[in-house]
Amino acid sequence: MTDLDSLEVLLARRIYRLSYYEFFKDAFAQLHPGNPYDDNWHIEYLCGQLQEEFERMMIRREPRKQDILINMPFRAAKSLIVTVIFPVWCWTLDATTKFITVSYAERVALKLSTLSRTLMFTPWFKRYFPDLVLKENRKEYYDNTKGGYRLSAGTGGGGTHEHERFLRRDFVHPFELCGHGCLHRGDAAFARGGSVGAFAWPDA
Repeated sequence: MTDLDSLEVLLARRIYRLSYYEFFKDAFAQLHPGNPYDDNWHIEYLCGQLQEEFERMMIRREPRKQDILINMPFRAAKSLIVTVIFPVWCWTLDATTKFITVSYAERVALKLSTLSRTLMFTPWFKRYFPDLVLKENRKEYYDNTKGGYRLSAGTGGGGTHEHERFLRRDFVHPFELCGHGCLHRGDAAFARGGSVGAFAWPDA
């Protein structure tokens, strides 16, 4: 690697760590190669809200004032922003962060968790964050060499006594199961540090 390449890597790492929004846009291209990125104001807004919550908890160490509830239509990149790319970005700042991500079905939780893991194995991610390495590497649970981990489960599973800092709840209720256009509400689970609840509703 030349001096110019090294400088580019250091600069990009700095930009990504300062802005989850910038990290998200480039991470999207890695997960969806060849697909055009269609930006919208809500993406930058949600990235900013999530970044502020992470910095409050893990950097400034301030107490929790409220949880985050996200109501969005389907196909608006909610899961990609909150469940897939956000935990990976958090690890670039503090690899000791612990996550539990929950969906209405285990297969959905594992699918989203696998996408996060896929991102970490891309040449792009390894170029800028080579020190972030996974140890135990399963769909439902993986951890890194710095002490952080991610546990993924469906709401049909049992509880957990892990000491998580973030609980990400993805209560997307399929239209064919719901049968009508109502909002499906999940249980009132919470985490010690904070929770992010993301709800979606079908088009009526």
